Amino acid sequence: MGNPLTIRHLKNICSYYSPECIFLLEIKQDGKRFINLLRKCGYDDYFIVPSLGTAGGLIMAWKNHLGITIISSSSYYIQAHILHYDNLPSWQFIGLHLHYEVSTRRKQFQELTNILRNRSCPILISGDFNSILRHEEKSGGASFSSHMTEDLLHFTSSGCLLEFPTSGPPFTWSNKRPHPNLIEKVLDRFLASADWHDTWCNGLSIHLEVIGSDHRPILLHSMAYTKAKAGFKFDKRWLTNTTIASLVEETWNVNKLNSRSRVDTLQMQLLSLSSQHDENSFHQCREVEQELRKAIAEEEIFWRQKSRVKWLHEGDRNTSYFHACTRSRRCTNTIPRLKNCSGVWCEGQDAIADIAQQYFQTIFATSNPAINDLHFLSSCRKVSRRMNRWLLRPVFIEETKLAIFSLNPDSAPGPMVLLAIFSGTIGR
Repeated sequence: MGNPLTIRHLKNICSYYSPECIFLLEIKQDGKRFINLLRKCGYDDYFIVPSLGTAGGLIMAWKNHLGITIISSSSYYIQAHILHYDNLPSWQFIGLHLHYEVSTRRKQFQELTNILRNRSCPILISGDFNSILRHEEKSGGASFSSHMTEDLLHFTSSGCLLEFPTSGPPFTWSNKRPHPNLIEKVLDRFLASADWHDTWCNGLSIHLEVIGSDHRPILLHSMAYTKAKAGFKFDKRWLTNTTIASLVEETWNVNKLNSRSRVDTLQMQLLSLSSQHDENSFHQCREVEQELRKAIAEEEIFWRQKSRVKWLHEGDRNTSYFHACTRSRRCTNTIPRLKNCSGVWCEGQDAIADIAQQYFQTIFATSNPAINDLHFLSSCRKVSRRMNRWLLRPVFIEETKLAIFSLNPDSAPGPMVLLAIFSGTIGR
């Protein structure tokens, strides 16, 4: 941050994007020198972790309409509680800069894991992790080894932390040397808990232009999640109902089972009965416990189906993991904004739909629709008469059965997979 080009770039970012909160690392000088800069950029409130000589140093600054309270800090992180002004849930933020040395960084990961275990609200983590998550996050230098990813992988999995979809250049750090000595990595990122994604599922991590620094600035563009109307999805929990076969024979209008509400209700019943000590209450507790175990198993099946994790089977109480996978896939599948033909970024479902429609109308339309038959006559035949007869032959029942039974029941639970599951489980 001591480079004048970097400071000027920071001013431009604050002026153009106007982020509500910023986190700076490796300031490498007395943080008090940044106070005037922060105020000029519109940040009257700030918290500074001083640098150790010409190394380290952290700054978190925010605009005065945000209700931010610093919870704790150390030489490598700042932890804050954020009270949102739009009646959205409060959450925590951790800005960090982890050590480059493996053993020290491993201890820091352990301290952060303990913080995650004791949290009481959603949490967002950002900064320089000095680690990568997968082999494609590194280019150049020494060959990839699994030990480069194991610490960060363990940290994200133990804390059920999810990434954000990214926009812009893939790497966030480089050694700024010419090829073939150039090394690039993804060291800086945003991670968030599953409950944070529940509210801000439309978040996008934008990799901005880098000027005067070896680290690329990243911007989190977050919007409160708005649930779209979903189409029909087959609920695999129905198969645990022993009467499902007869119900299917009578009618196809089967109500969706809400296992989450059922678990909550049974837990409340069990809590009430456990406070009573008569013999009748004891037997009722046993019955409710059996129903509760069944409801928990149904909920796990539901979240496994939504997460589409095929290598982990039901029965190991993996509901929280399946839930996190579903949130991660939903974030990845979200398109938060698109650039129109004028080069302007547009947000909102209506604007995104208009841009997509206009794009495909343009590429599939022509101003000169006249078709010359000679173009078709001169083209080579790709489908022979024999192939055409095979394609037009009648479809046999055994072929249809084989195709339906080969569908993965957890891949896309729409009407066809509904048929596959029912045929494979009940139809036989």
